[in-house]
Amino acid sequence: MRSVFLILALLLCVNLSHASDLFQEWLNLYQPLLEKYVVKGKKRGIYTTLVDYDGLRSDSDFRKVIYDLARLPSFETLPDKKDQLAMWINAYNVLCMKVIVENPKLDSIKDLDSAFSSIWKKKIGVVSGKKYSLDEIEHDTIRVQYHEPRIHFAINCASLSCPDLANYAYLGEHLDEQLAHQTQAFLNNKTKGMNVPESSEKIYLSKIFKWYSDDFSPSVKEWLETNKYITQQELSYKTGYLKYDWSLNSAN
Repeated sequence: MRSVFLILALLLCVNLSHASDLFQEWLNLYQPLLEKYVVKGKKRGIYTTLVDYDGLRSDSDFRKVIYDLARLPSFETLPDKKDQLAMWINAYNVLCMKVIVENPKLDSIKDLDSAFSSIWKKKIGVVSGKKYSLDEIEHDTIRVQYHEPRIHFAINCASLSCPDLANYAYLGEHLDEQLAHQTQAFLNNKTKGMNVPESSEKIYLSKIFKWYSDDFSPSVKEWLETNKYITQQELSYKTGYLKYDWSLNSAN
């Protein structure tokens, strides 16, 4: 009986090692695409990262990233929750780019809304053998399973006022550092993240904080103050919201 358990344990280790290799191969293909096609810029008065969708459209490696994403093992086979979350963030961003690449000449991702359904609810791609909508990844998977408010500054909806699409893949071993960087960069961006005009006693925030206020506990401003993004004095300031520009974050 002991030998049976040893054999099963060995097989499990081999399977986990193989799965880990597949994820690493996928990340090794995805990372250079971000480095090549995501650039810093300014558009319609907003500082942001812009994406060369025309370049992605003609790049066979991007097509392979999409193809391989559909065939990866379930993310739950990754033993660390941070590795799982990092892959879900990557998957969301890849599928969002995919839908833009497949629909040239868009002015906004919202142009893909129909009278019956928004683009967020449409099944747009396959992850580990299952079809997903962007809402299913964000709301039914990431927010429900991982309870990490900073993901709102890592997932990118292909729009100018969205938090920047990072030019690197998210990795479990660096996830805390990456999310901290993305959050700080977004809140430092007065054109879309947060703006506290001098002598105004008012804080203007991205509407992300309005739409997902329940994710920031115990309240948005208390979360910002606790994490030292605003001062204790600013905690008492009135809250306003920045205009949200849904124009496409295209470099083309």
